[in-house]
Amino acid sequence: MVRAVVVLVALVALCAACTEPRSKRCQDVCAREAECHDSIETTDNFDEGECLDACATLERDVKATEQVEHHAACVAEAEVCEQVVACP
Repeated sequence: MVRAVVVLVALVALCAACTEPRSKRCQDVCAREAECHDSIETTDNFDEGECLDACATLERDVKATEQVEHHAACVAEAEVCEQVVACP
């Protein structure tokens, strides 16, 4: 039993080590989007974890840098959730 617990803890630690670091920008944008999708109950199947994954991937893509910056600025400047959800 103890061996199984040790193996489980080792696997969890290994998985945590493989998780990509998330930037503050991605965390802020995805948290606000998730909050807005929940508050206005959109029909979109928004997943904050998927948002974080996509944002991290796009941040690493030099060609997508401008798009990420534009979207983050749009979300940050939005005054109401409808504007957040409409951000390109």
